[in-house]
Amino acid sequence: MELRVAEILKLTGEGTLCQRSRRFSLETEIKGISTDSRKLKRGELFIALKGWKFDGNEFVSDAFKKGAVGAIVSKSKLYSTLRSSQFLIRVPDTLRILGDIARHYKGKFKIPLVAITGSCGKTTTKEIISAFLSAKFRVLNTEGNYNNLVGLPLTLFNISDEYDVAVVEMGMSQAGEIRRLAEIARPDVAVITNIAKAHLGFFDSLEDIAKAKAEIFETFPHPKISILNRDDKFFPYLTSKTKGEIITFGVNKKSNFRAEGITFDSTGRASFYLNGKMKVRMPLHGKGNIYNVLASFAVASSMGIGIEEAVSILSEIELLSGRTYFYKAGGVSILDDTYNANPSSFLNLLGIIEKIKIEGKKILVFGDMLELGKVAKKEHIKAGKLISDSSFDVLITVGQETEFTVKNVCGNKKAWHFSDKDAAKKKIASLLKKGDLLALKGSRAMEMEKMIPDELKKLMTRKINC
Repeated sequence: MELRVAEILKLTGEGTLCQRSRRFSLETEIKGISTDSRKLKRGELFIALKGWKFDGNEFVSDAFKKGAVGAIVSKSKLYSTLRSSQFLIRVPDTLRILGDIARHYKGKFKIPLVAITGSCGKTTTKEIISAFLSAKFRVLNTEGNYNNLVGLPLTLFNISDEYDVAVVEMGMSQAGEIRRLAEIARPDVAVITNIAKAHLGFFDSLEDIAKAKAEIFETFPHPKISILNRDDKFFPYLTSKTKGEIITFGVNKKSNFRAEGITFDSTGRASFYLNGKMKVRMPLHGKGNIYNVLASFAVASSMGIGIEEAVSILSEIELLSGRTYFYKAGGVSILDDTYNANPSSFLNLLGIIEKIKIEGKKILVFGDMLELGKVAKKEHIKAGKLISDSSFDVLITVGQETEFTVKNVCGNKKAWHFSDKDAAKKKIASLLKKGDLLALKGSRAMEMEKMIPDELKKLMTRKINC
């Protein structure tokens, strides 16, 4: 990793070297950084993080036994024997140090970094951007959704001379988090997909969410390029916060990258004309993905990727599972949109369903939308009214908040609510027939993908172009 113990000690600032072996040396090289003693490799530095369920300070002995070169802890405790060149540093805040080390390490490489944040579409946009940039560059991107104060630093530690560009995702659960992530990563290009009703359990209003997302512009050096959604309500506010070049996307006629003449096929996949000229056929489903693609075109163009080449790459892109992903199983179409849920992504799902044409009935399995705070009841009631006007024939809800959804479904819809997932799963299995569509949606913690009947799981095949 090209990191020495001397550098770590300097970065800890208020840290105390409270224990060291006889063979300890400031010139000792650190081969990697680990926050999980179970996965630690010999020669790595263990950083003891304290979370909701585990306290890393309790696993320092395990880390040393596995060959950790040293450990950074927040609790005072001496260990009877330290082997090789092992050492122990105590600091007030191990999470802070993790970020500081990542920032320092990233600074060793002259590698441009693209950062994506927003309420919806972050991971999908990250994957599309990475695919586009791979046409010209060797790309390092965030694994899965490693987008927080732990995951982002761990991603940055993977930077090496093997990569030309990094693409990372930035999520948040409180004010100040995006600022800190940007401070660590120091993005050259900043993308904000949208401002929507996500994480309202942590914020009082959409305005507060917009302020928190705009923190990506507040660190120095400022992003050189800002990619912004011109259709978003908060576009004027976001433009006032950035000092970099602004490139816009959307359906607004003033957008630098805009979609015109949008149409959908029978499975909800969109086609449009980019800036009224080039025909773009998307392998992805729903209106939301149009914005994700447009933002990705903007990034690709800013980094020298030709749009014709990007359009060609787009035709081969497959989404990660759980993000409006289609499967076929035993004559049933399954739309897996279970990765997460908020009012905006739910509305996008309904838009996709309206475009899909099938022989049988449309069944929605809907789990609670979490982290909505004081507006949770209101938004779940609204969901019921939206379902009433949708093309769904059957609704099955799971959880607590979705009981409000069922109670507000009217018309000739058939609807059931379950607090028990096993009971819900049995009901789903009893309803499904060949030709039906099964759509699943809910927040990540609800694990709605587990509602797919076991006999169908055995037959599922990934198929985007269903």
